Amino acid sequence: MIEEELQHRIKSALTLLVDGYPFKVGDLTFGCKGKTHLSVTGWTNNNLLENVTKRSALGELEDIKSLFSKMVEASKELSEFIKGRQVEYYLGYD
Repeated sequence: MIEEELQHRIKSALTLLVDGYPFKVGDLTFGCKGKTHLSVTGWTNNNLLENVTKRSALGELEDIKSLFSKMVEASKELSEFIKGRQVEYYLGYD
């Protein structure tokens, strides 16, 4: 995703998050619970749930955190939005 598109998606996400709607930005989905929590969900690369191990899940969660950190660095609006919020990271399986 190019930086300009990322900025636009983040701005759209922040608008919807305030109203409690989740929003997908790149490979992550953001959700908001009130003014104190922000959830960041990424999806496992494993096709079979039995292939998900504790080690692989923790590695994928680190990837999710890293990607989110890059988004925060790239967006002043997102950086401001998360101030005072507890960020919760999730690894989803579809």
